[in-house]
Amino acid sequence: ILKKTVIDFDTYFHLLRHFNKIDAEFNKKFLTQTHYKQADIDQQMAKPGSKFLYSFAKNPEELIRNITSGVDYKSYYMSTEGKKTKISIEFDHEAYLKGIGLDGIAAIRTLDEDEKKMIEQVERDEFLIKRIKADKKKTWKLHLILFEKKDNYLFATFSPGIYAPPFPNKEVDDQDHFRKYSKFWNEHVMII
Repeated sequence: ILKKTVIDFDTYFHLLRHFNKIDAEFNKKFLTQTHYKQADIDQQMAKPGSKFLYSFAKNPEELIRNITSGVDYKSYYMSTEGKKTKISIEFDHEAYLKGIGLDGIAAIRTLDEDEKKMIEQVERDEFLIKRIKADKKKTWKLHLILFEKKDNYLFATFSPGIYAPPFPNKEVDDQDHFRKYSKFWNEHVMII
């Protein structure tokens, strides 16, 4: 599936939120081949959430190239629902001693009492999410979402750490998905 996957620059831009830093070559290429400005790129990378380590991938293009060329992994899981495919990959801890990224999401049940007192709520994409200032934990997991289109697949998103569904949106989601997404975000916090 991954060898038949394509990506566009708008998706690359979306994926920049999972990087703290990108290499100068990709940055220059992105600026010259798209309508985005440096301020857009910087703002996207400054968004809170799970982030890939620079030592694992220097930009989204390199990450995709590494994954599609068969980077060693410990295990993977794949599920398909209609035209949407979710792939979860866990990388070998010994091959990546520092992990592949930092997980920006935690289950509230895993927080201690002092951490739970520090939870605050903020609006994000018209939904109140919970967040906390804390250290992100290293992760060896990667999640990809692909959509089937004719004879290939389109990358929708990917991120390190636990899989997090989109923020609930009553205008876009049917009742079942809205309820499922709300349940996840009511039980988890974003780490900033």
